[in-house]
Amino acid sequence: MLRASFRPLLILLVLLLTPMARAEFIYLQLELRRDGKVVGEPQLVGETGKALKAVRRAPGAEQPDWRLQLMPRAEGDHYALEVGVEIGEQRGHSDVSLDHGQRRQVRLKGNDELEVRVLLMRVDSPEFRALMDLPAEPREGPARSI
Repeated sequence: MLRASFRPLLILLVLLLTPMARAEFIYLQLELRRDGKVVGEPQLVGETGKALKAVRRAPGAEQPDWRLQLMPRAEGDHYALEVGVEIGEQRGHSDVSLDHGQRRQVRLKGNDELEVRVLLMRVDSPEFRALMDLPAEPREGPARSI
């Protein structure tokens, strides 16, 4: 009888100690191009496993200049990034594999005229801190926004 009462506790302990994939905060610097011309340069901070969306619309315009959909996933020591772009009436998508700090240029499937350049970094890594011109070590005291 006593053994049976410890079983749920043992299962809970195993679940708590099993390493799970943790979401990581990442920084994405993108350059959106149509026919070789830069049409957008969004910079986003997101979390692996969660979709990111960005829209650029001129004030008063009904239609956006561009739409961007991203789905970053951590896959071992690198990242997989699903990219979907809509610029005017043109649409394209691609899957990109990136390492931390890597910059890639990708022509989008479905539309050869659309191109994305992307840089991915883990937030608060030494490389990210250098790019953002932040101190090498976090300071004591209240948090400072980036």
